[in-house]
Amino acid sequence: MSERVSANRSSCLLTTSCHSLLTIRKGLLDGPTLRTPPTRAELGRFFSFGAFIFVLLSKQLVYNQGVLLAAVLGTAAGAAHQCIYSLFRLCCTIGDVTGATAQAFLPQYYITDENNGKVVGFDASAARGTIKRIVAMTGLVALCNTVIAFAVPLLTPGLFTTDLEVMRLMRQAAPWAAAGLLMHPSVVGMEGCLLATKDIRWLVSNYVLTGGLSALATQLLLKLTPLRRVLDLNAIWIYLATYQGIRFLTFQWRLLFSSSGILRAQQPLPAARKEMEKDA
Repeated sequence: MSERVSANRSSCLLTTSCHSLLTIRKGLLDGPTLRTPPTRAELGRFFSFGAFIFVLLSKQLVYNQGVLLAAVLGTAAGAAHQCIYSLFRLCCTIGDVTGATAQAFLPQYYITDENNGKVVGFDASAARGTIKRIVAMTGLVALCNTVIAFAVPLLTPGLFTTDLEVMRLMRQAAPWAAAGLLMHPSVVGMEGCLLATKDIRWLVSNYVLTGGLSALATQLLLKLTPLRRVLDLNAIWIYLATYQGIRFLTFQWRLLFSSSGILRAQQPLPAARKEMEKDA
């Protein structure tokens, strides 16, 4: 096992080194560029991606809490959790297309200042139809994910294991995993809308809160004896489905019902856009 890990590390190091050398040889990077400290503007552009990175890390933190909980349940439960989690991540990848679609199509509705090119607003009235179609298209993806999450553990668990106990645990937890996947495409679609419309502060605050509560819940399940007694594989997937449900409800509230929700009501265009239309 240690030899395999060492070989994987060596392969990754060799790949990274070759990529760096090819980048330098093609002229994309040179010595002076590598030795020059980045400017403040360059640092600002780099850290503008911080919200996207934080969102990914926060979600991974929550999913890792499930792995941590499964590790204390024994070999069979740990193996069953890993099988379902692998299937879950596969379906999440399919569902993530909705978030990518939102981030690809919504920036065209930004309102920019003609003088400096800065974004001064978002044309919610023009984008509302696109947003609704993005959110609506998640229904088909959600249906596909739910069918996969049910069918594989119930009908073909042999794709992952031949152990009867692991199969039994997979079948028990499958409905809860499917419940989480049913909400996932809608969640990432709404998340993509929030990212594309630059509602970053609220989104990061939401993930700070949910990530913190997730870590707290994990420690309570591990430390408190009454909660430890109810901990099993089903409880872990109920916990992950609850996380999806919280995101589903809070994102929906932000988009549809909050005072800043871009789908809440017809919003007047900013003054900058009105002046542009008058000039036209």
